[in-house]
Amino acid sequence: MWDLSKTRIPNVIIVSGLIIGIFYRVLYMGERNYFAILLGIIIPVLLFFPLFLIRAMGAGDIKLFAVTGTFFTIGENLKCIVLAIMLGGVFALIKVLFYRNLRERLKYMFAYLRNVLQFAGTGSFCGFSYVDREDDECVKRAGIKFSLPILIAVIIVMGDML
Repeated sequence: MWDLSKTRIPNVIIVSGLIIGIFYRVLYMGERNYFAILLGIIIPVLLFFPLFLIRAMGAGDIKLFAVTGTFFTIGENLKCIVLAIMLGGVFALIKVLFYRNLRERLKYMFAYLRNVLQFAGTGSFCGFSYVDREDDECVKRAGIKFSLPILIAVIIVMGDML
């Protein structure tokens, strides 16, 4: 709800989720391999940190995947990540179709990719975000709240566990 209304996920929510997830795995699931829990937190951070560097993914979304890594095994969390990415793509496509701005988004995407490649080649990133966060209308038309696909993916993975 925080992400949907304020475009931020407070760290107190993330830390609470990490603590609850660790207790869930240890006390309820009987996990004794604490390294596996630690890996569940670290893998999403390492996996998505490059996307954070090029501003293709927000820190809150990465931290949410770290939280899911405390509740799920590594395999389940990777399944959750793949599902969330697929759902995010569907959400983005629906948004492009709804706002009829495919040409605008493609033009912006190619400019963004050009900047990312420049960053990869030279190490200088000029701060070009995929979505101009200062432009409320741009965020409305182009950005998606990735926490929603993450939530749906978590529900699907939990359903598979039952």
